[in-house]
Amino acid sequence: MPDRATVFRWLDRNEEFQRRYALARECLAEDLMDEILEIADDSSGDYVEKTGVDGKVTRVVDRKHIEHRRLRIKARKWKLARLVPKKYRYR
Repeated sequence: MPDRATVFRWLDRNEEFQRRYALARECLAEDLMDEILEIADDSSGDYVEKTGVDGKVTRVVDRKHIEHRRLRIKARKWKLARLVPKKYRYR
């Protein structure tokens, strides 16, 4: 892989590379959006079974799992805002 300086030099000097680089960044943004939707739609770990002292099993919300999903989504939204700032704003 070329280092960053080389990539920036190619971007500065080569219009075809600029076009392909922009397309690659758009594709990355779309992939991140797909990941965000997958993470948001997956509720498989939202509940866990807990056994009480009386032996009764109940399902309770796993807040740590939900918070971890929220953090994963937030990180991808942050990255999206840097990749395509005119299209995605990070709040």
